[in-house]
Amino acid sequence: MLIGNYENYEEVSDLAELFGPGRRIYKFETEPSFQLPKPKIGVGSPDQLRKIEFIPEINLCVMKISNALVLPRKILIDVDFNELLIDSFKKLVPNFQMMDERHFDTKIVNNRTMAAAAKRIPGYTFFGTSSSNGFGHITLEAFSNFYAFKEISDKINRVIVTKKHNYYTDIFSALGVSTGMRLSSKRAYFCENLIIPRQSYILDRSVSHRYFEVINSIKSVYLGKVRGSVSRIYVSRRNAEKRRLIQEPEIEVLFQRHGFNVIYPEKMSLAEQINAFAGAEIIAGPIGSALYNAVYSNPDVERIILASSAFYTPNDLLFCKNLSRAPIYCFGRSVYPGESESISSDWSIDTIEVEKFLHECFSAQAERAETLGRG
Repeated sequence: MLIGNYENYEEVSDLAELFGPGRRIYKFETEPSFQLPKPKIGVGSPDQLRKIEFIPEINLCVMKISNALVLPRKILIDVDFNELLIDSFKKLVPNFQMMDERHFDTKIVNNRTMAAAAKRIPGYTFFGTSSSNGFGHITLEAFSNFYAFKEISDKINRVIVTKKHNYYTDIFSALGVSTGMRLSSKRAYFCENLIIPRQSYILDRSVSHRYFEVINSIKSVYLGKVRGSVSRIYVSRRNAEKRRLIQEPEIEVLFQRHGFNVIYPEKMSLAEQINAFAGAEIIAGPIGSALYNAVYSNPDVERIILASSAFYTPNDLLFCKNLSRAPIYCFGRSVYPGESESISSDWSIDTIEVEKFLHECFSAQAERAETLGRG
């Protein structure tokens, strides 16, 4: 099977022109590179500094092919030309070439049974999901497909999305994807015509300003729907199944002493989560996908991220494309050293050092404010 990298596609000058015969591509204007701020460290130090100093130039595009085979985990095949499309792969290097070609056969062979039973979908289908169904992947990757959807939605018949949870149902409603349009990403489809947007968010590597336009459109639907947002929130992972902070109950108490309200996102509705993050001036919590809700925050929000010294991701720094302040990290130690193990293993942090850091940040600030008030 060949690699489809869109070299021989007809380039069109308008998104509406994608809806025509043959293989077509619309290219957006190149976004210039973006310098990222340096992350701050409040406690401890990382085992290895992840160097991501800037976001490279971004070249977004939207493709249209006919007779497309779509398999779970974002496997996109141009049947007429026997090509596995380059956007089938989870991560692309800045020039959007494949990172690893050894996985081609594996991705196809494992899905031959599903391919044989693919459901035929007439008309135009929009691809709107990601290769993984985890909360973080959906929030960053799947939603990042929708920057072009609004402009062409009147020509789209069906949309392939994640149907894992009512949370996502609410999101897709906010994006204009009605219930009748949705196809589950867990099934295989043979699409008469498939519209494929290049992700505007590439994990750990880059993010386009168009991604934040999508996020802001979601935010605008739910902002103000619930009351009671607070200025400081601590986002707990106490109920997580992996990568738990061992002293989290103690850490929660420390942050509560400094005016933080502890929240448990898994127990909150979409509207409650968006309003909590949008209303907060300071967000804190252990590293994890729940903190990715910071994409709904105001640009001047402050973030305090507790993390294992062996595992922290560049995604929190990439948010600085839209947020003006770099995150502050408080590092602890994983039970099992090494990045691969630390992705899922529990970890600990020095609570005394965390308390010192919080006192320096907030108690001194309160004392200064009180002094000014007396004056």
